[in-house]
Amino acid sequence: MRWAQLAFVESDPGGCVAFYPTKIPFHYRSAWLKDMDAFGEMAAGCRKLGMVVVARTDPHSICAAAAAAYPE
Repeated sequence: MRWAQLAFVESDPGGCVAFYPTKIPFHYRSAWLKDMDAFGEMAAGCRKLGMVVVARTDPHSICAAAAAAYPE
């Protein structure tokens, strides 16, 4: 078993950003990625090595537009 933990950050933003293609409202792609899929490329490389990839999201923060649209 191997364990690795990567923390993709975009200068520690005040909201959450995606490091993969997404169409989820208020879940914005990192401006630095352009047309890349950083998570997808990393996961594909791990799978080629026979590794199982487990991913999680951290819902501790949201962008201001999402908070305004869903104040609850």
